[in-house]
Amino acid sequence: MGVFMSKNRLKIYYTISIVSLCFAVLGFGYNTWRLEQSEHNTTVRTAAFEVIIAIAELEQNMFAAVYDQDDAAGSPRIGWVKVGLIEQLSVLIDPKVEMAAEQLKQAWANHWDEITNDEQALATINERISQLQSELKLVLKSLN
Repeated sequence: MGVFMSKNRLKIYYTISIVSLCFAVLGFGYNTWRLEQSEHNTTVRTAAFEVIIAIAELEQNMFAAVYDQDDAAGSPRIGWVKVGLIEQLSVLIDPKVEMAAEQLKQAWANHWDEITNDEQALATINERISQLQSELKLVLKSLN
């Protein structure tokens, strides 16, 4: 009877060991996934906030050019740098944001030299900026 008890205890011990090992592996896997997800979210958030700042600086550049007729602060070179930065950072965020940034770059390429004297050119660029901002907001809201 003592041998029977030992075999039974041994089965329980093995079962508990296997279950414990499964929980440990599952816990480690979840922890690894969560850390990767957190790192991704941090990267997306940081890039999105930098894009938001660059958009504000681009708008400031456009306002200086259009409303203040300030050739220094409204220089198209500054605008090109901001548009390029926006496009490069958008790759880190989301494909829809990347597409919206490319559309902004295309609109800027087509109309940068007309924004001071053509309201439609200015409206086109502002529309692309608004579209990009909307996509950024959606992505930031979707992060967990």
